[in-house]
Amino acid sequence: HTVEPNDQNLRIGARRRPQLAARNAILGAVGAGAGWPRRFATLLTLATWLWLFSRAWAADPEPTRAAVLDTPGRAKGVAVAGKYAYVADGGAGLQIIDVSLPSSPRRVAGLDTSGEAVAVAIAGQHAYVADNAGGLVIVDVSDPTAPEQAGSFTAAGPVGSVFVEANRAYIGVGPVEVFPFFGVRLLILDVTNPRSPQRLGLGESGWYWVTDIVVAGSYAYITGLGFSGSGLEVFEITDPAMPRRLGDYHWPNFPGDPWQ
Repeated sequence: HTVEPNDQNLRIGARRRPQLAARNAILGAVGAGAGWPRRFATLLTLATWLWLFSRAWAADPEPTRAAVLDTPGRAKGVAVAGKYAYVADGGAGLQIIDVSLPSSPRRVAGLDTSGEAVAVAIAGQHAYVADNAGGLVIVDVSDPTAPEQAGSFTAAGPVGSVFVEANRAYIGVGPVEVFPFFGVRLLILDVTNPRSPQRLGLGESGWYWVTDIVVAGSYAYITGLGFSGSGLEVFEITDPAMPRRLGDYHWPNFPGDPWQ
C-alpha cells in the first residue's frame, strides 16, 4: 500500500506495480521500427510480451483508494515505520496513525509543535519533524501512543525538509525574510543524542527554498525552488563539517507555475 498526505487528510491506496510501467513502455514502442519488415518483427515481439504481461495485469488492478483519514491540521508530509504512519500535520504538529489495517486507519496520538510541521523522518525510536519556524523538533515515539518531545534545534531560518541516517540529520533551512531570498542552507546535525543535537556543518544552496533531501552514500541530493525554475543540487558530504556543492540541474518554470 501507499500512504501519502493530501493537504487536509491522509490517503491510503493500493500500490501500482512495475508491470504497469512495463506495459506503457511496450505500447509506446509500437511503430518505432523503420519500415514494415522491422515493424512487423517489433510487433511480433511486443505481442509475445503483451501476452506474458497480460497474465500479471489480470491480478494487477489500477490503484484504488483504500481509506481516507481526516487529520486535525493540514497534512504536509508522512513517514511510515512498522504499523504506524507519522504525519507532519501543519499547525497540528505530529499526528500518529495506526495503519495496521489499511482500510481503517486510526489516529492513536498527536503532539503539537511550536511551529508548522511540514516534513517528518523516522529513525529508530524518534521522529524528526521539520517544523518551519519551530526549527527541527525531535520526538520520542518509543511508545507511539504517547509521543514526547525529546529535543530540538533552532536554525537561523525556517526548516522545511529533513532526512536522517546514521545519527545525522540533514535539514533544509530557508531564508529568514521572504524578500530578498538569501541564506538558504543544507545543515548537517549530529543527533547521536537526540536530546541535544549538535551542528556539524553547513553548505550554501542556490535555491531560495529546499523542498526535499535524500542522502545516498557520500552524497546529498537536494531539490528546491529557484528564481528561474526548480531542480536538483548535489553535495558531497564525505566530510560533514564541510559539505561541498558539486553541481546542479535546473528545470525552467512551466506555464502557470506559481513560482514563475
